[in-house]
Amino acid sequence: MKSRTNRRPSPFVRVALALSMVLMAACGGDGGDQTEAADTGASGSASSASASEPSGSAGASAPAATEATDDDSTDEPDAAPEFRTIEHLGGTTDVPVDPKNILALDEYSAFQLWDLGFEPTTVYASLLTLYTEPVANEMGVELTEHLLADPAIEAAAAIAPDLIVSFGHPVTLERYDLWSEAGPMFLYSDAAPWQEQLTRVGEALGAEDVAAQRIAGIDAEIARIAAEIDAAFETPPTVSIMGSGEGFGPFAAPAMLTTSGALLDQLGLDRPDAQRVEVNPALPLIFFSEETLLDHDADFVFVLADGGFYGDGMGDLPLFPSLTGTTANVSGEFWLGTFPFAVSWILADIEAVLLGDGVTRTGADVVDHWNAYRG
Repeated sequence: MKSRTNRRPSPFVRVALALSMVLMAACGGDGGDQTEAADTGASGSASSASASEPSGSAGASAPAATEATDDDSTDEPDAAPEFRTIEHLGGTTDVPVDPKNILALDEYSAFQLWDLGFEPTTVYASLLTLYTEPVANEMGVELTEHLLADPAIEAAAAIAPDLIVSFGHPVTLERYDLWSEAGPMFLYSDAAPWQEQLTRVGEALGAEDVAAQRIAGIDAEIARIAAEIDAAFETPPTVSIMGSGEGFGPFAAPAMLTTSGALLDQLGLDRPDAQRVEVNPALPLIFFSEETLLDHDADFVFVLADGGFYGDGMGDLPLFPSLTGTTANVSGEFWLGTFPFAVSWILADIEAVLLGDGVTRTGADVVDHWNAYRG
């Protein structure tokens, strides 16, 4: 990946962009509130995909029967469809049935595509992530640096993508018409539960069965870990998720409107009262002062501290040593992610801390976990 030395955002820009892009991307969850957010997102609609051809394998329509004409000639069989018409956040797009040159406009979209068995030829590093690059290297694609606030639309057009995939960030929606000139574009809602996000992208690409299999596998893993936690604890333990960022103070992940929060609920884990409060769906985080840190104490405290955007500042807070729960550092990049691989990562950390040796995954484990996850 190209060096970002000359394009590193200032602290203010990093807060504005990363909070609105990376942290706001954490609003995928699992419940009615999240679904409503998806239905009333920035575009005002997240309609279910509607294919002009029946769902199934790419190009799987059967040839039509021939009919005799007055001059005894016969019609040629209908050709397999080349496009499926999809409604999405940006509007309506004719998506190629068999795309060859896919541009993933951000890292989360790249993970969605990889999960479905598609290999984007270009992946834009729009979210300043740390741990996508080793996975991209494993998948044989080089990340291209990119900022959504300064979109490289002309450069994208030069790639001549036959499909552009992105989550529906407001700045991308604002420029949807321009992006559409670079190539057919599909936008999915990052406000939806992770299962719905994968399903929507799968529908757009004719990979519904692959998406369903991946979701079923992760749901089975959730059920297994939930049963083991239930057997190991007399009462459900409480779990806190906290972090700090570059240029702003401590924050917590709420129980609602986040993928990690919904996952903890599925596992039967409780949350501190301070993390069961209403938050702004546009930025589903709980910002708090250092003096109220102990309000977020719990039996287990997961600290978002991956050495990147999230930093390691929580441990420096004066009251941090007074926390009574078991603390564990985890990757904020994955714990606030909304794609299936992030869910798998969170589950592995929870299992290690609550049921295992307490050793959570770090950046050094990304490729190994990815390969194990893919099977």
